[in-house]
Amino acid sequence: MDSTKPKNLELSMKVQYVKGVGPRKAKAFAKLGVETLGDLLEYFPRDWVFMPEPVKIAEARVNEQACLVGVVEQTDYHKFRRVPMFKAVVADETGMCQVVWFHGGYLQKQIEPGKVIMVSGKVGMYKHHLQMTNPKFTVLDEDNKRGEEYFSGPVYPATANLAGTDIKRIIGPIVEDLTNLAPEFFDEAFRRKNELLSRPEAFRQIHCPTDEEMLARAKRTLKYDELFLMQLGLALKRHHVRHGAPAIAMTCTDKIDSRIRKRFPFLLTGDQDSVIGEITADMSRSIPMNRLLQGDVGSGKTVVALYAALLAVANKTQAAIMAPTEILANQH
Repeated sequence: MDSTKPKNLELSMKVQYVKGVGPRKAKAFAKLGVETLGDLLEYFPRDWVFMPEPVKIAEARVNEQACLVGVVEQTDYHKFRRVPMFKAVVADETGMCQVVWFHGGYLQKQIEPGKVIMVSGKVGMYKHHLQMTNPKFTVLDEDNKRGEEYFSGPVYPATANLAGTDIKRIIGPIVEDLTNLAPEFFDEAFRRKNELLSRPEAFRQIHCPTDEEMLARAKRTLKYDELFLMQLGLALKRHHVRHGAPAIAMTCTDKIDSRIRKRFPFLLTGDQDSVIGEITADMSRSIPMNRLLQGDVGSGKTVVALYAALLAVANKTQAAIMAPTEILANQH
C-alpha cells in the first residue's frame, strides 16, 4: 500500500491530513482558498511544460526547437545592463551551448556550476556558438542526470509560504484517487456528441496531461462544465423568481400609451415600438419580467426603459432606472 495516500479519501476531507501538508502548509493553502481535497482538485496549474526528447548538443540544429541536457560549466549575471541578463554555459560530451535568460537574476540560486539541467527552446547562433534565449528548463536530480525521464508536467502557482514544487509533490501521489471522486455531469452519449471528456479524465489531464492535445480537451471540458453550472444556477434563479411572489399586473390602455408617447419630442422607431409591445405584454402578466434589451450605442434603449417606467407610474406604482456609472446616471 502507498503510505503517501491517506485512507478513505473524500473530497470533503481537510487538506491538512494529506501527507506532506500538516498545519503550517494547511494555513498557506487556506490563504489560496484550498481547505479540502475538493478545493485541491480544482487548484489548477498556471502552466504546463512539455519537453521533447533530449538530443546531444552536436545534433541540435539552428533555427529549430531542441531539448538539451548538460552540465552547467559556468554562469554569469549582468545586473547593470540596460536589460539584466543571466547566462549559463551548458555542455555535454559533444559540445557546448550558451543559454541566456533576460531578467534572470532569480535563477542564480537555481542554476549553478556543476548542476545538470535540461533546457528546451529554439536554437540560435551567436558569435559562432549555439545559443538558446529564455528557454524552458528544469534542474535534474541525481537519479536522472542523463535526462532519461525528461520533464513534462504542471507548474502550480507559488506563494511565499508554498512553493509550486511542494504543491506538485502533494497532489501527485493522490491525483488518481482524487480525480476518480469527481462527480460526472453528463452521460456518455452526451459527452461523445459534444466531444467532452469525462470529468475524472478531464481533472486527470489537467494535473497530469498526457500531451498538449489531451490538455486542450481537458480545458475545454472543464470550461464547458463551469458554464453549464452557471447557466443552471441562473435557470434555477429565474424559475424561483417566476414562481415565487406574483408581480403586479399593469395595464397599458390606448389612453396610457398616448399620454406616455406625448412626453417624447420625437416619434419612436419601428424597433422601439416592437420591443415596447413585447415589454407591455410581459408587464400585463402577474409573472415577474426578466428581459435583456440589446442595441448599439445611441439606438434608443433608454427611451424604451423610460417608457416601461412611465407605464409603472401610470399604474400607480413606483419605478427606478439604475445606471452602472455616475456619468451615465447624470446623462440619463
